[in-house]
Amino acid sequence: MYASPEFTVCEKDFTQQFEVSRTPIREALLQLEKEGLVEIYPQSGTRISKISMEEVRESHFIRQAMENATVRFAAQREDSEFHNQLNRRLQEFNNALKNAEKDLLFDWMNFFIGQ
Repeated sequence: MYASPEFTVCEKDFTQQFEVSRTPIREALLQLEKEGLVEIYPQSGTRISKISMEEVRESHFIRQAMENATVRFAAQREDSEFHNQLNRRLQEFNNALKNAEKDLLFDWMNFFIGQ
């Protein structure tokens, strides 16, 4: 789903799209509000927040630093099974990108986040 800043989010649409009750949707929106990604207005609705360019630059810097550290860590490991698993996952990721398979992309992200 793509939504521009200040787009009003409808909880009911999410419950139907993800086939879940309103509780997990509300919890997710509250978490997104804590992270500054949405603004919740009681009795009015929830809107997508505007993101400042400074936040974008800072996030990009942090992500780049983390990715560099992850690559260094992986390169230093002498575990061939780890490298084989990493190569398989990267191939799966590339295939998922080509085929726009969201579930595989989430699996791939969870694999690396869990490591």
